[in-house]
Amino acid sequence: MSDLCGSTPRRRCLPAVMVFFFSLLLTVGAFIATRISEQHRLASQFKELASRPVAAAQEDIELHLGEIESVGSLYDASRLVERSEFHAFVKGILERRNAIDAVAWVPVIEADEQEHFEARAQEVFSPDFQIREPANGGGLERAKPRAAYYPVWYVEPTQGNEDYLGLDLAASSRYLEALGRALEKRKIVATEPFL
Repeated sequence: MSDLCGSTPRRRCLPAVMVFFFSLLLTVGAFIATRISEQHRLASQFKELASRPVAAAQEDIELHLGEIESVGSLYDASRLVERSEFHAFVKGILERRNAIDAVAWVPVIEADEQEHFEARAQEVFSPDFQIREPANGGGLERAKPRAAYYPVWYVEPTQGNEDYLGLDLAASSRYLEALGRALEKRKIVATEPFL
């Protein structure tokens, strides 16, 4: 202590040393408190900044799903949706939502309705229309008999997606499972492209 106080007696030096150590203790305490506060502020700021893209992506997904769900509303509001109506309705969706590559309408056709469905489709699309599925050697072939078919009835844009018309999504167990979930939950189920 004689170094700190010089020639001053110890008793008189003690208050000065205590003030020094108390000041040092307050400074260190203030530094630690400021550092903790700054870490909390930075962590909070990071969470906020990190959540913005996630929230924006979630909002974008919900907007896209809303657009697709509106196609179902079109069918709910109409007894029969014609190809031109589907085209006009979906065209706006595809223009507004560039992340959606195509929109298809896929009815459920029971086995006993297949002939009637294909006859109607031959009038609407082409005389050689039939419900088809991917062939083992490549290409498409007439769909094998099954209890129900899920053929693509309309697809937009049509250009570049012609091969999808009449394609039975039930031919793929992966798509059949997705269709089952969609029907069971009455919700949209997203999948990767079929072909």
